[in-house]
Amino acid sequence: MMLTLVLKSIKNSFRNFRKIYLLLIVSQFISIISIFFVYGIYTSYSVKMQEIDIDSYSIGTKFKEGEVGTLRECLPDILDQIERKLDYLWISAGGGRDMLSMYIEYHNGKYTLADLVINNSQVKEGRSLTYEDEVNANKVIYAMNDRICKLGDRVNIAGTEFEVIGVDQRQVGGVDIPFSSCPDDVDLFHVYFNFENLPMQKDYDAIKNTLKGVFGDDVAIDEFQLKDQETIISYRTTMMISIAIGLVSALNTCLLYGYIISQRQKQMAIYGIVGASRGLRLMMNELEIMLVDIAVVLMGFVAFRFGLQDMIIEIYESSMELYSTNAYLIMMALYVVCIFVFTTVLLVVMNRDKLTDMLRRTKND
Repeated sequence: MMLTLVLKSIKNSFRNFRKIYLLLIVSQFISIISIFFVYGIYTSYSVKMQEIDIDSYSIGTKFKEGEVGTLRECLPDILDQIERKLDYLWISAGGGRDMLSMYIEYHNGKYTLADLVINNSQVKEGRSLTYEDEVNANKVIYAMNDRICKLGDRVNIAGTEFEVIGVDQRQVGGVDIPFSSCPDDVDLFHVYFNFENLPMQKDYDAIKNTLKGVFGDDVAIDEFQLKDQETIISYRTTMMISIAIGLVSALNTCLLYGYIISQRQKQMAIYGIVGASRGLRLMMNELEIMLVDIAVVLMGFVAFRFGLQDMIIEIYESSMELYSTNAYLIMMALYVVCIFVFTTVLLVVMNRDKLTDMLRRTKND
């Protein structure tokens, strides 16, 4: 019986307030489409940011041919072009039977030993490298394994003698050496630029273009798509605009419902006179709202799922798994619940008057 009255109410409302009802349907349709769209953009953005966190804080290079001296000449040009702050550089080179590692920072045109070395050293004997060793180009090395060399040993690297001033207790192999004292003709293996923040495209280009210009095909540089700050801002702006559209549309939906219900005060008063309680009248109005709301939400789902979803996935390189059945159900349920809560508050406020007051107001109207 109540469902029949509600369906009749919907029919009458559409006939009497056709423009308002059409505007209501369009508003809800835009709201649910906006929610699906924002979800796709946000999840795609989150995934891309995680990928960038993993892949892009470090830009690596590998050399087939090249010497430390050549790198030392061109490195200042690269570092002066880089805009994002570097955490440290790791340089590996060949020093006979053992790999040489150099960890440096660059400040105001000068190299210093990276804090990473100072903070992570686990000295077994002697001492680790110091800032002074790097600044003064001391001919010293720090052995990572005492099977390589012992404390106090003299080691020849490319014709230059170095003293072992410390041994690490982790026994992992290789030796650390100041970049400033490494002989020029030592073979270069790798250079890794480790950033504190996400590097920008121009940072990547500075590294790639300079090294390619000097070493040519003898250097290979990590290839990946960096997202610069402008792209990240673009994602955020798109999300904010979409969210704003969704909120405005949802608010507009509630206001339109309020207008339609306010024009039916006489009908609700008559229902009350014939015995319908305030709770029943509220329930009838809410059921009408929910029937229309759910119908429009389902229409929005069909339109987005079979019309816009593939386009969003292609444009923003999202994963098909992001738009799972559970994701759709959760988004639709949350939207319906929000409409239910807002409209319930609205109905409670509008139906708090006594029946006599409601009749008097409709007569005055």
